[in-house]
Amino acid sequence: MRLNGLHLAALVLWWSPFVQAQWTNVSTATPVTPLAFSDVPSAKSLPSDGEKFDIGINSEPPLATPHWLPNGTRVDSTAAIARSEAAHLDYEKAAITAPPVDVGFQALPQGSISPPDTNGAAGPDHLLTMLNDRVRFQLRDGTEISTNSLSAFWAPLVVSSPFDPKTIYDPFSGRFIAVALSNRRSAGSAVLLAVSKTSDPAGGWYLWKFKADPASVNWADYTYVGISDDKITFSTNLFTIASDSFTRVAVFVVDKATVLDGDPITSSRIDTSTISNLAPCTTYDAGIGTQYLVAVGIGNFANEGTLQIYRVTAGALSAVLEQNSSTAESAPWNLNLVAAPQGGTGTLIATNDDRVMNAVYRNGSIWTALTVFLPAGAPTSFPTRTGAKWWEVDPELGETNQSGVIEDPSGDFFYYFPTLSVNASDDVLVGFSGSSFSTFVGAYYAFREGTSPVSEISEATLLKVGEGPFSGPRWGDYSATMVDPIDDESFWTIQEYADAGDRWATWWGRIESATGPPEPPDPPEPPDPDPLAGPLDGPVSWWWLLGAAIPILATGLAVVKRRSM
Repeated sequence: MRLNGLHLAALVLWWSPFVQAQWTNVSTATPVTPLAFSDVPSAKSLPSDGEKFDIGINSEPPLATPHWLPNGTRVDSTAAIARSEAAHLDYEKAAITAPPVDVGFQALPQGSISPPDTNGAAGPDHLLTMLNDRVRFQLRDGTEISTNSLSAFWAPLVVSSPFDPKTIYDPFSGRFIAVALSNRRSAGSAVLLAVSKTSDPAGGWYLWKFKADPASVNWADYTYVGISDDKITFSTNLFTIASDSFTRVAVFVVDKATVLDGDPITSSRIDTSTISNLAPCTTYDAGIGTQYLVAVGIGNFANEGTLQIYRVTAGALSAVLEQNSSTAESAPWNLNLVAAPQGGTGTLIATNDDRVMNAVYRNGSIWTALTVFLPAGAPTSFPTRTGAKWWEVDPELGETNQSGVIEDPSGDFFYYFPTLSVNASDDVLVGFSGSSFSTFVGAYYAFREGTSPVSEISEATLLKVGEGPFSGPRWGDYSATMVDPIDDESFWTIQEYADAGDRWATWWGRIESATGPPEPPDPPEPPDPDPLAGPLDGPVSWWWLLGAAIPILATGLAVVKRRSM
């Protein structure tokens, strides 16, 4: 393993538990004006591209190498990770405590690009699926409204080959939000933003385009999007056009109120070279203006894995990016990488790396998920399996509240590309892909109740069975999991699985929380009757106490009101 400057920064931050947590100013915002804006009256007016994308498939170029990894070291030897069928059978006997799937159906089948960059969002009446090549609007029962190309969706901005889309639904504004990138590895590299006009994704969108690098030296790769009470925040990694060398992260901060009615908008950007893959949280707590962000620090230093915590404060034009001096710590994972086996073929599935997949701010905590490589071992050791790690941290203290890994200790099953969400009761759902040497790649989930013991979660539960081998090898690059905005208790997740015929496909699933909505409090007991209140229909006697506490008796018909002397 080779340590670079950011590794050393992470090592310094490792000492933070011995220092009181504090926030350090990393960078301040610079106002930015979009290059282009478009008001799309109705997404239904876009021409449907139908199933033409099912003819042939192109592999998306590999991810630009994450800068903190040791040259992308990977173990692809089946001998290094082989496990027996017996181990698989033993694992299948494990107890499953997650609630069952309430409803499930296909989101989109294989299209023209691999990997699909599986992503979507659930609204009160619709589902939005946005992949690397297509956009589909569905009703919540799976009924298709429309399917169009990703290029057609972003075409009003006049961009080339959009990619890496991410979407969320904002329950506070009642809007879908999407981001993407375009013009890969060119001076025209752009960051794209879209906000639906209503809670119906087919009812029209506002679109904006931002230049990725004002100097036209870098291009943007990989996106995240999050929200707070008053902000939409999205980020991307920047790499040199000449050599694909990482340079910095660009964080765009938009005043949410200004996008809801179209242009003009108030926006700014913050650039920092202190970290990569910086994920803004989707904030579900009302009234929280602070935008929290998280990124992996290092997987294993002094037998600890670390998470770095940032925040954006102030308004969009005066935004400040700050870093918590403390890093949240948990069980370590391996700094090297390993691909996943699958049934029916020796082709391995690329599991990418340990970057944060998504992040949520809920009930005062940050929750996040990532793929980890196990066992941790020494820096020179190699992993033999992958797991889906989930993590809850206190953002202000910079401390871990709890964490865990969904894994198969026998090493037979591999889990990867996890995302999570948290409901009002602190229940958690994690969705992810999984496979073994004897099992096709399927879609899975795990669940924990808010009242479950600390760091405990259910075993992996099948969402959609894999139906055949996939020659890939590209998979992912991510997935999406979210709370149902109707009840703030149930969950939706969209995951990739291996379809029959050497193809991938994506699947929506809704899982009802085992906890259910909180029970309403018991009504208060009625007060005891007050003989001195309300109309009285008979003679009444009462005592008045005057200054010297002299009792005086009076009798009569009256409506009596209490008085203080």
